[in-house]
Amino acid sequence: GMLIRALPVLSKLRIVLGSQSPRRRELLERAGLSGFAVVSSQVDESVEPGALPRDAVLQIARRKCRALANSDNPAIVEAQLILCADTVVVIDNGRRIVSKPEQPDVAKQMLQELSGQEHQVLTAVCVAYRRCSADAFAFDEFVESTSVVFGQLDDMIIDWYVSTGEPLDKAGGYGIQGLGCSLVESIQGDYYNVMGLPVHRLGCYLDRICRDTFV
Repeated sequence: GMLIRALPVLSKLRIVLGSQSPRRRELLERAGLSGFAVVSSQVDESVEPGALPRDAVLQIARRKCRALANSDNPAIVEAQLILCADTVVVIDNGRRIVSKPEQPDVAKQMLQELSGQEHQVLTAVCVAYRRCSADAFAFDEFVESTSVVFGQLDDMIIDWYVSTGEPLDKAGGYGIQGLGCSLVESIQGDYYNVMGLPVHRLGCYLDRICRDTFV
């Protein structure tokens, strides 16, 4: 994809991934990026009441990225490119965000709600970039949506899956890259977006940024 074309330029940049997600780190490495720093961005992830899910997830990714861009962390001071993302699961025809369950009973209720239904996974990506550390950061952002349909899940399946612990603290209460793969009947869109990073679209953005700013 486009990320491959940008790799010769990206390999020379000081890049920070603003996420502790092992899946996002793995996806960047799978796509050919290496040597980037990982710095967690601890921000308020609450959103305005009544905000549309698309606006809400973008708001959180933007907040993460801007907080890091203003940080005095040594990795950030030298950074030329910062990548931040946030992923949510949305139901009710795109109107309601399903949170990350912290308790097994909440995860069970969530999976019962998703059973046999279609939902959307939205990942917002915010990128900050600059030619050198003396420059101010410029920002770019986008939201990618993927539709996922679950099969019919009976209580035995849900209880077993919850007992594995995998649903806890995951958007929508499942991990498509793990045991949760067997819950998914069909998917329309970028599979990696459901994992937490829309690699193809990110590659298109980074390719354009590299050509406009770093070449």
